[in-house]
Amino acid sequence: MRVFDRAFLSILRNKKRSLLLFLIIFILGCLLTSSIIIYKSTKKIENEIRNKLGVSATLIIDNDLIEKEIKEEIFDSKKQTLSTDLVEEIGNSSYVERFEYNIMGTVNPTEFEIVNDSDDDRNKSLFFHGVNDPNLLDIENKKIKLSKGRLLSENEIQSSEGNGIISNQFAEINNIKINDRITLQTQIKQIGMDTIKADYLEIPIKVVGIFSLDNLSEGSKKKNREISSEQLNTIYFSNNFVKKINIQQNKIFNDLNPGFYTNDDGSIMSATDIEDLINIGMPIFKIKNYDNLQPFVEFSNNKLKNSYFKILTTDNQFQKIGSNITSINTISKYIIVGSFISCFTIIGLIVLLIIKYRTKEIAILLALGEQKKLVFIQLLLEILIITFIALNISVLTGTIVEKNISKFLLIDSKDQTTEINSSNNEDSFNTEEKYKLDKISKTIIYEKNLTELYVSNLSIMDYFFIIISLSLIIIVVSILSLTRVFTTQPKNLLFL
Repeated sequence: MRVFDRAFLSILRNKKRSLLLFLIIFILGCLLTSSIIIYKSTKKIENEIRNKLGVSATLIIDNDLIEKEIKEEIFDSKKQTLSTDLVEEIGNSSYVERFEYNIMGTVNPTEFEIVNDSDDDRNKSLFFHGVNDPNLLDIENKKIKLSKGRLLSENEIQSSEGNGIISNQFAEINNIKINDRITLQTQIKQIGMDTIKADYLEIPIKVVGIFSLDNLSEGSKKKNREISSEQLNTIYFSNNFVKKINIQQNKIFNDLNPGFYTNDDGSIMSATDIEDLINIGMPIFKIKNYDNLQPFVEFSNNKLKNSYFKILTTDNQFQKIGSNITSINTISKYIIVGSFISCFTIIGLIVLLIIKYRTKEIAILLALGEQKKLVFIQLLLEILIITFIALNISVLTGTIVEKNISKFLLIDSKDQTTEINSSNNEDSFNTEEKYKLDKISKTIIYEKNLTELYVSNLSIMDYFFIIISLSLIIIVVSILSLTRVFTTQPKNLLFL
């Protein structure tokens, strides 16, 4: 009788042992298939989220540190001031691809209409957004796009001339076109007096470009009206121009309100100190790649030791919405490793038990003159036939099991996060952090989007990897276990 036929008949004759081996291999294969699909899918979500968010960072006030130093009576107001030298030192680090810091300003024009994209009719301000780079990061991050005209030139960035880029809606409602020269008149008032005095500052502007909002759909506009309304009323200038306007505004305000600006000790600020009260606004650092993010954070924190500022990165937003995905990914990785280890140990034990149970059968075959090699091949063939059938069925079943497991894990982790946020009755980020994360991120991703991003996928390469890897482990374990057939004499096998 041929070895293959004998192996096949042996499987049918020993149904219980064959079924036991089949079930163990099936369970291990099913577990490994599900884990690999979940691991690859969650890894893909991680990469997709990070790609959508981008790798950027900004600086925010560390309110916890301020509160701590106030309690300890060591608060220093000068540490609240963000200098351009500090921003440039961080921005020029080797981890940063490019950076942009913005001297910000606000004016209340008396003769121009403001775009009101929110329900707040009190919004009457125009926002001056200074830049230090002709290539606007807001365009690169797809917050806006240039629809008409041009960007600021390198010379215009270095100058203090009022060349600006306005929104298409502001241009439309005020009938402004490219290359128009306009004069914004803003009112600066005296405060705390019965008779209010006021003065005016005239700001000459030349419109060189017009932008529109890029990636905000009507649905997302409604969810982010505050951001879009501010953006539509923003004008991009050079930092030097916005700094000049801020100095002029501060001087007029100080003339109307002498003694308003004071130092920590109560003394009146000098004119030079008042000029230094410039709002840098929100610096944005575009990191070269994700691998540079953590070293950048460590480098920046070291530079920020003597200030009340801390680093906020797009990875902070990822940790909020994607931490559960990372946990699931880690668990699935451990299961994959565990499956291989379990396969090696459990299959080895099962094969040893099968051999022990069949020692007399093996001894009789050898006593009848059967070659040890053929007995070895027969036993190995039995294991391989069961392995091939079990693994193929387990891969198909594993894909079905994975869909249910992944759905449960995603929904369960989402519910846990929602429950935690609800019990705390607050968001993980305060208003400033959330606002700045929305500004530095390429797009806005919510937790509910995770289930939409999750796609189960088992490639043909994954299929062959599962079949071949587990088969190789089982073959190696089986060969190691079956070697005792070669090393034991038939008469000795009869007494095992």
